[in-house]
Amino acid sequence: MKMTATDLYEMKIIDGVIEEPENYTEKNMRLVMEPLEQIIDAFLVKREHLSKEEIAESRYQRFRSF
Repeated sequence: MKMTATDLYEMKIIDGVIEEPENYTEKNMRLVMEPLEQIIDAFLVKREHLSKEEIAESRYQRFRSF
């Protein structure tokens, strides 16, 4: 069904794939959280100048393209 993260990325349904350690535990949680924080921050900075209406229209157009 093409449901892996890599497949979704290649189909441009998601913006990226965040790698996780194979044995994900509380002890190595930071390995995932630090890149995730950076990605979220960059996403917000890139869109901070947009109005609510512009964000909604962008989302609408993106989903229409699927």
